[in-house]
Amino acid sequence: MADSKSIKAMKMYQHVDRVYKELKMMGYKDDGPLKAEDLWTFDHWHMLGTHTLDLLIRKLKLDSTHDVLDAGSGLGGTSRYLAYRTGCRALAVEMQPDVHAVAETLTRRSGLADHVEHAMGDMAELKLVNRQFDVAIAIMMLVHVGLNRKKVIENIAM
Repeated sequence: MADSKSIKAMKMYQHVDRVYKELKMMGYKDDGPLKAEDLWTFDHWHMLGTHTLDLLIRKLKLDSTHDVLDAGSGLGGTSRYLAYRTGCRALAVEMQPDVHAVAETLTRRSGLADHVEHAMGDMAELKLVNRQFDVAIAIMMLVHVGLNRKKVIENIAM
């Protein structure tokens, strides 16, 4: 069991169910298909916005040949956005179970499950054996990992 002061014991994001309320207000049914672009206004929990992701796409020349690791992916918005815009494949890693579950659901409902895979785990401990990535993204995640920052960076660089 995680120590109460560890990152694993911390619930970083509250009210994850607000996503479903937003979708209902937009007219979506509980579990039907949805447009990925309709998620962009609220599925990115970083402050950078999609314009910064467009800049990232241009600077890194991301396209359908790239594999992206999205560490600390939250609702998976960054992974879905990159996959939708470029056709790249992404692995979105989130450690909070309820957030991870919503992220998987949104990816499935938006039709991007062929491009975005979700994994739940702590980036300081997760072993991505036999996986190689062209790009690793850790938007906001490194701010939250505290003393594990070095271990997380080493794990991403493997």
